[in-house]
Amino acid sequence: MGSRRDFISDITGTSAALCCIPAAVLLDGCTTVKTIQASVVRGKLVVAKAMFSEAKFVIVNNETLKAPVYLSQASDDSYRAFLMVCTHKECELRPTGTFLSCPCHGSEFSNTGKVLKGPAMDALNEYRVELNAQKIEIDLNQTLNHGKEN
Repeated sequence: MGSRRDFISDITGTSAALCCIPAAVLLDGCTTVKTIQASVVRGKLVVAKAMFSEAKFVIVNNETLKAPVYLSQASDDSYRAFLMVCTHKECELRPTGTFLSCPCHGSEFSNTGKVLKGPAMDALNEYRVELNAQKIEIDLNQTLNHGKEN
């Protein structure tokens, strides 16, 4: 059994190492992110509703997109879709738990697209979403707010 001094030395070293790791990295490692591929049909990104059986959000990819789309489900069975590009300097965002973070300059956005932390000043670009019984269609030609805060 080690001495109290050894224990304190060990725990201090571990704490110092953890302080050097950004919080977003720690949160990112604890979060399961569901990423899916979706097809674009007549300018709409088509996602099966079944993708939300155990997820509150999914990251939707398609090779024709500038960046992935963050698609989240609200409690009232409505959906919101945001282009995962920071409105500050157009870096691709990363999902970190309940928000999106910019690895370039540290901006953070809520799961509703609003700025939580700058330097970004404008909300994320949000796409119009249409629903039917089996699928969610994200209209890539219609943004709702063009990145401006409401």
